[in-house]
Amino acid sequence: MVSEKRLKGHGGKHQDEVSKAAKYGGMFLLAIMILSIVGFALAQGGGYSSEGHGSGDGQNFPLTESAFQDGYSGETYWGAVIQGERFIFMDGIEGFDDFTNLANLANTIKSKSEQILLIKIDSNFTNSDALYLLEEKLFPVTGIQTTRVAHDSECNENTLLFTNEMIEDSSCLQFIAPQGEEAYFADIFVYHMIK
Repeated sequence: MVSEKRLKGHGGKHQDEVSKAAKYGGMFLLAIMILSIVGFALAQGGGYSSEGHGSGDGQNFPLTESAFQDGYSGETYWGAVIQGERFIFMDGIEGFDDFTNLANLANTIKSKSEQILLIKIDSNFTNSDALYLLEEKLFPVTGIQTTRVAHDSECNENTLLFTNEMIEDSSCLQFIAPQGEEAYFADIFVYHMIK
């Protein structure tokens, strides 16, 4: 027969092993739960929601104040959804109407929607964010067909030149943005195209 003292000693050791296993198992399950919650939050629009509008679900709505909201800070932003593409102005749109040169350029390009717009990029214009926003995101959803041409090709009235400084005696349409402010000027241009 086994003594009672020996049974107690064995039982205590087994109990420590079980509690360690339960502890690590519980931590593992907790980690899975946290990762699931974070994944679900990211899948639901990356922290942004729109008031009364589907966020990225294909519903379109015009440029609207407080159209999008940061789910964490509660801050709201101007924005629009065109053919499922979201345009969010995180720094607001104050002063955008003062840029009449970009408003005129937007109106000219809108009037050429039946023609293919040739995209020419000056060698000094290197901001890929501005180019992506306009070429890959804005023009397709506004129905403007584009084709990129070499930077040394001839200009005509259907050529849009992206440049950092005005080029005199050019027959190109010119998107002019100072060095380092290309993305900001692209936002202003988007505003004039979608308002």
